[in-house]
Amino acid sequence: MSHDAADRPQRDARRDAWLAEQGVKVIRVPAIDVIRRVDGVVDAIVRLAMELSETAPTTMLRMVPLPRETGEDGAR
Repeated sequence: MSHDAADRPQRDARRDAWLAEQGVKVIRVPAIDVIRRVDGVVDAIVRLAMELSETAPTTMLRMVPLPRETGEDGAR
């Protein structure tokens, strides 16, 4: 399902806000770019990660578990 369909934009915004509070930078890459230019997308992500790792305190370089969002039926 596309991130711009139904309630996805609102869910993404809530998740992005929570991640930002945890010190996590979120980047969004359009699916068409991944399909057509995957190597360029990967290169850009790696470059950004390297830049951020040089400036971030080591305490910021950690895994942050995502909060689970469940619907009425218990599905994500």
